[in-house]
Amino acid sequence: MPIRISKNRVALQGIPLELAKSASIASAATVNLATATGNEVHITGSTGPITSFGTMPAGTTFTLIFDSTPTITYNATSMILNTSTSDYVCTAGDRATVVSEGAGNWVVTLFKKDGTNYHSVFRGRCLRQCHRATRAERGH
Repeated sequence: MPIRISKNRVALQGIPLELAKSASIASAATVNLATATGNEVHITGSTGPITSFGTMPAGTTFTLIFDSTPTITYNATSMILNTSTSDYVCTAGDRATVVSEGAGNWVVTLFKKDGTNYHSVFRGRCLRQCHRATRAERGH
C-alpha cells in the first residue's frame, strides 16, 4: 500500500479511510473531542451553547452527529461555521464535519439532517474573506 508524496499532496493508495465510532459525548460549553474514542461522535443533549471543541492538532477531523438540539456559537477565530456569522441551533440528526486548525480553533461544516448544507450561503463570503487574508499576507 504505497504512500505518494508530492509538493502539496499526499496520496494514499489502497488504504481505506474509515470512520471509527466513538462513545457519545454530552453537549456542553466545551465538547472536548480529545476525549473521543473514535472520529465519528454522537453529541447528546442540548446543554450549551457549544463554544469550543477543545484543542487538537491541526488537521484532526471528526464527523459529529447531533442527537438533540444544542446551539453552536459562531466565532470568527475559534468556531468558524459555514452558516456565515450566525450561531446554529442543531436539529436531531444534523451532522457536522469539524477540522481542527490547532490552538483550539475549528472549522465547522454543518449538514442538515436532510443532507443539505449551508455552502451556498457561506461560499461567497468565505471566498472574499480568504482572498483578502491571502492578499494581506502577501503585502498587497
